[in-house]
Amino acid sequence: MNRSASFFTSLWAVLLLSHATASGQAAPDYRQWTDKTSGKQIEASMVSADVTARTVTIQKKDGASFTLPIVRLADADLAYIKAKLAAPATAATTPAPAAPATAPAAVPGKTPAAAPVAAAPQAPVGAPAPARPVVAVTPAKKFKHPAGGAILSSVKSVRPRLIMNAEGFAALKARVASDPTSKAMFEAIQKTGEDLLTKPELTKSFGEENPVGRQTIFRFSHLGILSQVTGDPRWKDRGVKELLAVSKDFTNWSPTDAKICSEFVTGMAIGYDYFRTSLNPDQAKIVRAAMVQLGFDALMAHLKGEPIPATTKRPEPGQAPPENKPSGKTPKKPEDKTPPDGEEMITASALMLAAISLNEDEPNAAGPAANLAAKVLGDGVTGFSPDGIWPESLYVGDEVLDSLALVISSFRSACGSDFGYSTVEGLANIGLARMYLSGPKNLFNYGSSKRDNLDRYWITSWLASLYGNPGVPAIRARGAEANVGNAANLNQAGALLYHSPYMGGYGTPDSLDKAFTSAQVATLRTAWNDPNAMFVGIKGGKNDHPGAQLDLGTFVLDAGGVRWAVDLGAEDEKQVANIADPKRFKFYREGSLGQNIIRMGGTPEVEEKDAKKKPAVKGAPAPADPNNQAIEATATISGFVSTPERGVAIVDLSDVFTGKAKGWHRGAMVSRGPKPYVIIQDEFIAKSGSPEWVMHTKSEVTTAGNKATLKSGNNLLTASIISPAGATFISADPPTLPQGATPLTGIKLLKIVLANVKGPQMIAVAFASGDAAPEVTAMPMEQWLPKKK
Repeated sequence: MNRSASFFTSLWAVLLLSHATASGQAAPDYRQWTDKTSGKQIEASMVSADVTARTVTIQKKDGASFTLPIVRLADADLAYIKAKLAAPATAATTPAPAAPATAPAAVPGKTPAAAPVAAAPQAPVGAPAPARPVVAVTPAKKFKHPAGGAILSSVKSVRPRLIMNAEGFAALKARVASDPTSKAMFEAIQKTGEDLLTKPELTKSFGEENPVGRQTIFRFSHLGILSQVTGDPRWKDRGVKELLAVSKDFTNWSPTDAKICSEFVTGMAIGYDYFRTSLNPDQAKIVRAAMVQLGFDALMAHLKGEPIPATTKRPEPGQAPPENKPSGKTPKKPEDKTPPDGEEMITASALMLAAISLNEDEPNAAGPAANLAAKVLGDGVTGFSPDGIWPESLYVGDEVLDSLALVISSFRSACGSDFGYSTVEGLANIGLARMYLSGPKNLFNYGSSKRDNLDRYWITSWLASLYGNPGVPAIRARGAEANVGNAANLNQAGALLYHSPYMGGYGTPDSLDKAFTSAQVATLRTAWNDPNAMFVGIKGGKNDHPGAQLDLGTFVLDAGGVRWAVDLGAEDEKQVANIADPKRFKFYREGSLGQNIIRMGGTPEVEEKDAKKKPAVKGAPAPADPNNQAIEATATISGFVSTPERGVAIVDLSDVFTGKAKGWHRGAMVSRGPKPYVIIQDEFIAKSGSPEWVMHTKSEVTTAGNKATLKSGNNLLTASIISPAGATFISADPPTLPQGATPLTGIKLLKIVLANVKGPQMIAVAFASGDAAPEVTAMPMEQWLPKKK
C-alpha cells in the first residue's frame, strides 16, 4: 500500500471515531504548504478535506482558495491534516441538533406513547456556504404573468440577449481571469471546443429520426461562450456552419415528438442569437425559415392540441413532397383543460426563447408564439408550489427547470426583468427538494420517470446563484467533455455561467428528514454527506394524477452505498404512448404489481394478446386487476416527525383498498442510533384475503424463516420480520412479461404472504446493514410519534 493510500485508511478511522471535520468557522491557522513535486510553497490555512476525492482545500490571507490533491503534498502536510481532523470538534464546528418538527398523529382517535431511542451521531460538516439570501416570495395564486406581447415589446435590440447579454459576458470574462474555479471550468470548455472543431457538423441520415436536438443546445451554448469570452473567429465560423447544417441538411426536427423538437428550437434560438451578426442576409433567411417551418409550426400545434402540419416535414432526398395532410394530436376539448404538464412547459419555453431570438426579424411568427408560450409558462410555473416539487417526478421537474431557467435568465438579459418569475412560490425551495429527495445512492423516483438520477448538474449552480446553497456540496470544475460528438444539454456551459460564491461549501439543513405536502412524499435518513447512510423514501399522493402509477405507499431504501429496495421506473414510451389511457396499468411497471407495496388480490395473468393492443381512447375503463389500487385513490402523509434520534413518516392508505381493508396506514421509521435501522410497517383491518408484502431488489436474496439476507458485491443488508409472529420470507423471480414490455432484468422479489387473514393486522419489517438482524421489537405506529399535549 502506498503512503497516500495508507494515510486515507487511517484518516477514515479517525473520522469514524471523531465524527468531526475541519471547518472554515474556526480561527485560521496559516502555515506553509509544500508541493513535493515542484518544491513550491504557499502560506494558507486549511479549510476542509474531502476523503472521497482525496483533496484538501486551503485558503490564503487574501481570500483566494485552492483545492489540491493529497498526493502532491509533503509528508509534514499529511501529518498536519491528520492531526487537524483527529482534533475534537469545537462548538464552532459542530452543528446543534435539529429541532423536532411534528405533524398530526398518524391514527386519529388513538393516544400515542413515546418510545425510548438511542441518540443520533453527529452529521459531518464541511466549509460553510454563505448564508442563503432572503427571497420575497409571490404566492402562486397572486402571480400575474405578462402577456407575450408585453414581453417582446421590452426586448432590447442588442445581441447576444439569450441567457446572457454582452455586459454579462464581460463580467464572466473578468471572473474567468480572477477566480480559479471559473478559470478551470472555462479551460475545460476550451478543450471541449477544440475537440468539437475536429468533429463534423450535426447531420441527419436519410430515413432516421432526429434524437439529436439536445446536441444543438450543447454546441451553440459552448461555441457562444467561447466566441464571447475569447473573440476568436473560429468559434463564430463553426457556429455559422452548425446553424446552416441544421437548417438545410435536416428534413425535419421530429415534429411529432414535442420534447425533441423543442430541443432543436431551443438550440437554434441560442445559435441564431449568438451568431446572427456573422450570418449574411441569405444565410439568416435560411435559418429563420427552418426555425419557423420545422420548429414554430410544430410546437404551436402541440400546445394548441391541433394536428401537426404536414409541412413540418420536408421531402426526403429522392421523394416527392408529402401530402398536405396534417397528423398528430386530436384537438383538446374544453373539459380536457388541466395544468400544463412537463412536456407543455418544455415546449412553451422553447417557443418563448425562439420568439425573443427572432423578435425583430420574424415578428409575424414571434408574436403569436410568445403569446401562447406566455400563457402556458405563467400557468405552469406555479406547478412547483409550494415546496419545490414538480408533481410528475423530480426528474421531469429537472427537465422543466432546464428549459424554464433559460427563459428566466433570458428575460433578465433581454428585457432587464424576469417579470416576477423567479419569486413565484416554490422556485426558491427547489434546491431543498432536490437535496432531500436524493438519497446517498440514487434519487427517490416518486413519479413515473424512468430515471433515478439527475443529470442536468448545471441547474444546481443556477438555483444556488438565485436562492443560495441549501446544503449541497460545492460543484467542482469538471474536465473536458469526453464524447464531444454526442454531448448534449447546457451542463458545462451552465455550470460556468452560474458559478457563484454560494457553490463554495456545505450548508446545514434544518433536519435530516422532510415531508412534502404538495406531492405527499417524505424522505428520512441517518446522516448527510455520508455515502453509506441509511435512507428511505415513501410516497402518498393521487393515483389519478397525469402520468402517475398505481403505487401509493411504495418505498425505496438505501444503505451502505446500495439501493436495496428499487423503483422499477416507467414502461417504455413506445408501449405507453398515452399517459391518459388507463389501459397502461396492465403493464407491470405502471400498475400496482411493479411497486414495493402490499398486494391484496393475488397475481393475475396478463394475456400477451391484450398487451399488444393499441391504447384505448381517453376515458376508457381501466382493465380489471385484483392487485391494482383504485385509480381514484388518494393517500396523505398523516404523521411525520424528525428528531435527532429518529425520523418517522406515516401514510394514510385508507382510501386505497376500501373493499378489502380499512384503516390502513403504512409507516417508515429510521432510527439514527449507534446501530441504525429502518422499519417499514403496515397496520390495517383486513376484511378478507391474503395480503402479499412485496419488495423489488437488484441484489442476491437468501431467505431463512423470518430473516432474509440481501447481497450486492461485498455489501450485505439483513431484513427481519418483527411482526406478525410466524411469518416467513419468500424469494421469487419476477414474472415473464408480455412481448413488448421492458424486461425485468436482474430483478428479484422479496415477499411475505399471509394466507386468508381477517381482522387487525401488523406487518413490520426491519432492515439493518450487515449480516445481523436489528435488535428491535414491533410496536404500534402510534408509539412512534410524540404524545399529544
